Amino acid sequence: MRRPIQPFTGYQVTAFTNDEEEAVGLPKRARWTVENELVEMGVDFTKGEMWKPYTVVDRNLFTGQNPALGIRLGGTPAQGSLDDRFQCGCDTRLGFLSPPHCT
Repeated sequence: MRRPIQPFTGYQVTAFTNDEEEAVGLPKRARWTVENELVEMGVDFTKGEMWKPYTVVDRNLFTGQNPALGIRLGGTPAQGSLDDRFQCGCDTRLGFLSPPHCT
C-alpha cells in the first residue's frame, strides 16, 4: 500500500526516541515507534540526549523530544510576539536547535 504524502516531509523534527522507547521496554509491546514512523514519512529526525530537554523549531512546527517539554514548549509562544530569532528556533535559552535555514 502506498503511503500518503505527509505535510511535514523535509521538516526537521524531534520526538520520543527509539533509545528512550527501548529504555522503558516499549518496543517489545508496540508494533511501531514514533522515531521510525517519522523517518519513514520523510522528516529529518534529530535527537538530543536521552531524557534531557531538546526542542526543534522548523518553520511553523514546534516539536519536543519528551513529555517534560510540554509546558516549556507550549508556554513559549504566549510570552510575547515571535521575533525572527525565535521563529528560527535560535533561542538558546529554551534549548532550541537552529534549523539549517536560520541565519
